[in-house]
Amino acid sequence: MALGQNIPLFFRVYHKLKQDIIRGEIPRGEKIGTIEELARQHGMSQTSVRKSLDLLEAEGLLTKKQGWGTTVPETLELHFFDLATLISSRKTFPEVKTANIEEFCREWTTPNPRLVGLMELSGDAVNQRLLRLYCRIVFTGQLRFKALMTFYFPEKWTKKMGFKDDDSAKQIIIGLTQWIESAPIKIKESLLPFLCTDDMAESLGLPDGTPVFFYTTFLRDLKKTYSVSWEMISTANIFLREMELNR
Repeated sequence: MALGQNIPLFFRVYHKLKQDIIRGEIPRGEKIGTIEELARQHGMSQTSVRKSLDLLEAEGLLTKKQGWGTTVPETLELHFFDLATLISSRKTFPEVKTANIEEFCREWTTPNPRLVGLMELSGDAVNQRLLRLYCRIVFTGQLRFKALMTFYFPEKWTKKMGFKDDDSAKQIIIGLTQWIESAPIKIKESLLPFLCTDDMAESLGLPDGTPVFFYTTFLRDLKKTYSVSWEMISTANIFLREMELNR
């Protein structure tokens, strides 16, 4: 079996065009080939090409003009997410404060083995309760993207922050940003490919089957007293991390 034989055909065109647009190899305002031309070029059906273009249009990377064709928008907005820079610039709080946050689910749970490893829990912390919040967040400030986020807050942390069971998700998430900006913290992040389908796709306003990233973050203060984690699926199309080494 050839390497990549099982990759859906539509995804190959989607990925190639998205990469070229984000890197600027297809400039803003430039017209791309017709569906017929792209189908011949990539050796696939017009149906597969059309699905690729529909996904890119839904992400705002392409736009169709009647009588002209499909182009990269002159006003293309790339949705960047760089948590470390956001925290360092002290812009976390205003981004969350102005965001629209809708809570879908709230429950107290105990860490499963995956969360124990993710949050680096040990000793008594392995058996502590976690407050799990599942929310949709629409960022309306500089970030300007939607996200489905699942937060895991240890009970010890919620007590330190003085939260009550009837506090809103937004109150708790704003408290998280204030904690992040007030203490030296360790960050651990991971990105995994993910296909956004069904209710998740609908909640983010994406076509069913849109390729996105499953983004996981772990935060701990440097005294190793408190740790918090979240998982995110979002319409952000670029994730960045800037670091300075050997200083």
